[in-house]
This record gives sequence, C-alpha cells and structure tokens, in this order.
Amino acid sequence: MENGKHELIRVVTRSVAFLVPLIAICIGMFCLKEVQETLIGAVMGMASMAGVFYFKKSEDE
Repeated sequence: MENGKHELIRVVTRSVAFLVPLIAICIGMFCLKEVQETLIGAVMGMASMAGVFYFKKSEDE
C-alpha cells in the first residue's frame, strides 16, 4: 500500500511539472502574438505528455 502511494505521488509530481510551464505558456499565447503558433504547439505537446504520465499509471493499477 505504501509503495502505491509513493508511486502515485511521483506520477502527480511529473504531471504537475509539465502543467506549470503549460500554464505559463498559455498566458504567453495571449500576450505574445509573434510566437503564438509556436506556443500553441508547445501547449499541445506538454498537455499530451502530462496526460501520458497520469493516465499510464491509471492503466497499470
């Protein structure tokens, strides 16, 4: 049981590590019109990776 809790904490930490920069980039998309397309690509990639970390663990259980 303890090992499962530690693993869940690791998974959530990884997801948050990708979501924090994602939030900053989302804010930047509205402020920096010159690089908006590049930032949109970064947002899509980060959201995908955070989802992979979180949902992969859900499937393993």
